[in-house]
Amino acid sequence: MSQPSHLRQQNRGLVLGLLLEHESISRAALAELSGISKVTVSHIVQDLMHEGWVRPAGRRGGGAGRPAELLELSDQAGTLVGIDLRAGSLELAWSDLRAHQATLTLRPLEGAPIEGVLAALEEVCERAPFGPVRWATVALPAPVGRDGLPQSPNRLPQFDAWRLREACGQRHVPLTFENDANLAALAERLRGQSVHTDYFALLLERESGVGMGIFLNGEPYRGRSGRAGEVGLMQWPLEVPGRSTVLEAMARSPRQEALAYLMSSLSIALDLDQVVVHAETEGLRERLETVLPPSIAVVDSALGQSGPVWGALLTSARRHAAQLLETPQAVSL
Repeated sequence: MSQPSHLRQQNRGLVLGLLLEHESISRAALAELSGISKVTVSHIVQDLMHEGWVRPAGRRGGGAGRPAELLELSDQAGTLVGIDLRAGSLELAWSDLRAHQATLTLRPLEGAPIEGVLAALEEVCERAPFGPVRWATVALPAPVGRDGLPQSPNRLPQFDAWRLREACGQRHVPLTFENDANLAALAERLRGQSVHTDYFALLLERESGVGMGIFLNGEPYRGRSGRAGEVGLMQWPLEVPGRSTVLEAMARSPRQEALAYLMSSLSIALDLDQVVVHAETEGLRERLETVLPPSIAVVDSALGQSGPVWGALLTSARRHAAQLLETPQAVSL
């Protein structure tokens, strides 16, 4: 008797999830870890190999009997894309489905930002270094609402998000927009300074503005409307009584001093363990260290200026993995 379609789909998802988690794995290990029978696993693997998702990866000896055949994801199963849109430049990244084999390139923006993003995406789609583009994520200097679109305050208001959505839809490439500071924080959490830290904030200071990404209890905190961390537009008092200005409008030295006191207050109020500094200019970390209590570590970003694009790439990997477990499709080879 054949399995119901929803059960077959669930079993495929379990097997694909394990293949994503392991560089190589045997059929027996897939059956043991998934709880699916060896016969069912063999049928699933046969289908996935026929569709181009999986390929043999040699054999592993040890013990009596014939060495077990190992399996791995095909190197043409799909390409992931991450784009960090900055003021005057764009950083492009592409990788395999695990975001292990990644290529990063920084290029100037000439003309409208949307044209640069479209050209970058077109380039990767044409090259398809690891197979068809499966997901793209764009980092923006703006909060992103529940509808998945950038909202105010947007430091690149001329960027045409709807046009990019339409272009990706025509190419059948799922697209995600996310705030650049949130993505930089995600990258630190997964691959940087905060892998073992559940409560931390990342302070992003760059030409396009100032923002903050927050992780509480190991999860990103976006706030009610997605605007959590928009510290750049907070009012700060001036020396003239009764007058104030937004942080981003201040000169570098007084702005960094204001950010240091602001981060000190927030870090203590949120009971953080760590503050990660991602700044294009020097001096911010030193100012933070003078006002934060010793119990809160202050560290430089492990990923440098590429933090947001790494976060975009890792978001593409996570979003595609979630989709893959639900609706695997045949690979175009």
